[in-house]
Amino acid sequence: MSTAKELKQNKKKVSRTKYVVGFMLDPTLSKVVLIRKAKPEWQAGLLNGVGGKVGDNIPGETPEQAIHREFKEEAGLDNLDWKPYLTLQTPHSELYFFRAIGNVHGAQTQTEEDVNVYDVHDIMDRSDTIPNLRWCIQMARTFHFGERAQEFKVEEVMVPDWTGNGYEVKNGKWVGKS
Repeated sequence: MSTAKELKQNKKKVSRTKYVVGFMLDPTLSKVVLIRKAKPEWQAGLLNGVGGKVGDNIPGETPEQAIHREFKEEAGLDNLDWKPYLTLQTPHSELYFFRAIGNVHGAQTQTEEDVNVYDVHDIMDRSDTIPNLRWCIQMARTFHFGERAQEFKVEEVMVPDWTGNGYEVKNGKWVGKS
């Protein structure tokens, strides 16, 4: 039986792949640059922020360097003032979210994944997005509306594969259905 201290230490040892995601908004915060993903497979066909893997063939790359590289590679824009606002940990990855304000209409598709400008309010009602996209965009916008926090750190709890139809959530925990 592991102690709570041992479990906490083991959790810290987990090696997570690092990714960056950037949301470029127009000065009115009503338009956002998004990319329609072709890969990885689970994202194919869905809208997401522009981004990718930290250190992708660049040893020692920081998340800040990665968001500049990724946005230039995928949307053709450079020299944006990227500000970090969210770090999201999942069981297998660590995602660094950035926000920038600028001329969204300057973004152009550079790869096989289409880059376009979308109305923020329309995105909120779409079902062809990455699941966390809507709240990540809204969170980016809140910083420009006066959010006082420097950055948020969130740990995503994944739904266990074994949930199926035989389980449900009661009091915040997965339990077998009665």
